[in-house]
Amino acid sequence: MYQIGEFSKINRITVKTLRYYDRVGLLKPAFVNDDNGYRYYTSEQLPIIHKIIALRQMDFSINEILDLLKGENDNIIFENKKEKILNDIQEKKK
Repeated sequence: MYQIGEFSKINRITVKTLRYYDRVGLLKPAFVNDDNGYRYYTSEQLPIIHKIIALRQMDFSINEILDLLKGENDNIIFENKKEKILNDIQEKKK
């Protein structure tokens, strides 16, 4: 298990971001110590955080990522993103 600071360094994101992801339900720690509130993450959570980071870099919203991780509305979300990108391209051509 990794403490939050170590997990944040491994994934090059801030502790504040991990706390936010916990708060909104995007990535909950595998374990939280009841005595001190320390958050711990596992190696099994690495692919999940990598997916979240990649989707954020592609400008997906937190709500869109939540839906994608749940497997909800995948096609709609990707079609909307595709449409937005195509519209942005058209706007830049003008």
